[in-house]
Amino acid sequence: LGSESCTGSTALSLPHRDPDAWAYLLFTSGTSGVPKGVPITVGNVDAFLDAFFASSGPMTEEDRALQMFDLTFDFSVVAYLAPLARGACLYTVPPNVIKFTFIAALLDDEHITQLPLVPSVISHLRPYFGDLHLPEVKHTFFCGEALHADVLAEWSRCAPNSRLTNYYGPTEATVFAMYYAWEPAREAVPRAHNGIVSIGAAMAGMRAVVIGDEGRVLLAGEKGELCLAGPQLTPGYFNDPSRNAESFLRLDGERYYKTGDVAYRESDGSFTFLGRLDTQVKVQGYRVELGEIEHHARALAEPRGAVVVDVQGLAGLTRLHLFLEAFDGEVDTVLHGLKARLPHYMVPTAATVVRALPLNSNGKVDRLRLRAIASEQAGS
Repeated sequence: LGSESCTGSTALSLPHRDPDAWAYLLFTSGTSGVPKGVPITVGNVDAFLDAFFASSGPMTEEDRALQMFDLTFDFSVVAYLAPLARGACLYTVPPNVIKFTFIAALLDDEHITQLPLVPSVISHLRPYFGDLHLPEVKHTFFCGEALHADVLAEWSRCAPNSRLTNYYGPTEATVFAMYYAWEPAREAVPRAHNGIVSIGAAMAGMRAVVIGDEGRVLLAGEKGELCLAGPQLTPGYFNDPSRNAESFLRLDGERYYKTGDVAYRESDGSFTFLGRLDTQVKVQGYRVELGEIEHHARALAEPRGAVVVDVQGLAGLTRLHLFLEAFDGEVDTVLHGLKARLPHYMVPTAATVVRALPLNSNGKVDRLRLRAIASEQAGS
């Protein structure tokens, strides 16, 4: 939408809808690769918008918002619906362009004030940070991937007046359901674990707990599976009673969704994200968190990105492959550095430098593509 379409005001009169009626149905594979239909109701969307605006600060018809996502990616729901609900101007990214370069130009030319981003896109913008001075940006908010604390800190200097929020949540909880707002004036550095920014606390109306293997709610500091409850929760998967039985549980009479993410609760009630249950891989019988390896690789190489994937080799043995983005040093130096920092079973057996990490259509790192590259290189 061009800026000329955003002048003046329009009074909208929307029909009343049953809160239990579906607002939309999204099919998502998540990390499993098996499509699952997630119906989101009108009531879910109402609760989400109320909670989002309570966490995000004011948005008005004077705002200029970015919408960079495919409509099949649920982050798009807030990217277009929140601005339209407040009468703000919406700027979209056309298909068949390099998203991060188009966004860089858009920020400078159109003075964007509301900026939803996936972390991989801002990592690709990092080489341009020295040329970006964006005092008009009022709110930068992230979701869809783990957000690195060093990138966020650097971005805060590009957009010195921006509110900075890291949101977290699955499609099943209507876009996102938790948030951490970093205020550099109050905290010198973002709260983080292994370089990954905290996911904070539940949004208004939502509740979060961490459970163990036996379904017991864990105490602060204990690692387990993060579960969510509240009015944003989907009524259940479309035509899939077996998945519903597997993915939802009742605790103290309340219905919770099992996110499949590993986390722990801090003593102050905030939550720290550790990674996916299905990215915790078994190597030589040991359980390994890929995010921990990536954290140390970034510290050693200081690339724009470092990603580790697991690959099944001969006889079903799992090996680890490290990808470094835009790294011009010696790969062996990084691997030797990892050997000094990590147990032997966590050190990747191979590493590859790529000019840019492959991204999917929504700007997230394409781990499936990286896994295929690693398999091709190993001849497995």
